[in-house]
Amino acid sequence: MPAQFTLVVADGRELFREGLSALCTAEPGIQVVGQADDGPKTLSLIRRERPEVVLIDAELPEVGAVRTAHQEPMAPRLVMLTPHDDAQLMERAMSVRPHACISKDSTRAELFETVRAIVSNGDRMFISFSRGVAEQLRFPAKSPLTAREKEILQLVSSGFRNAQVASSLCVTEGTVKRHLSNIYVKLDVGSRMEAVHTGVKLRLITGID
Repeated sequence: MPAQFTLVVADGRELFREGLSALCTAEPGIQVVGQADDGPKTLSLIRRERPEVVLIDAELPEVGAVRTAHQEPMAPRLVMLTPHDDAQLMERAMSVRPHACISKDSTRAELFETVRAIVSNGDRMFISFSRGVAEQLRFPAKSPLTAREKEILQLVSSGFRNAQVASSLCVTEGTVKRHLSNIYVKLDVGSRMEAVHTGVKLRLITGID
């Protein structure tokens, strides 16, 4: 009989969060006790429900807030889910000091094997990412943002709204929102204003004094 434990799912996208919660609920021995869509709500849920495991999307808005979960009584095991080949998000995920960091390309079996392993042995850390990401982590690029992300941040700094950015770049507004979410995670900010301010400090934006 699989070990019994409680779990929280944290993801900013409702469809993915609901799907992952349903997947976990169907797994023997796992009780999903809550969902959250940003870092502060995740931390609040951890404090209220005291879950044993938290599955966290590396692109979760304000994910840095979850770092203090390690200081909580009965601190949970943190499992970060990352895009397959994004070194910057991997670095962000590692900054939360997770017990496991695995790719979203992992299979269901790999996910639950990892979760059960950290429940039974919390002293070990489980990491799964590609050789290419390992090289990027050893030799990081100068800019934390991709060329398209810098392009979007530049337009935002000029006062463009999401719809205007989408029209200017010939992409959908949903694509712009996804890129902005990635920018917030990579720059460790929670708003457009903070992103622009940080972008100026890091010289990612031109034309602003």
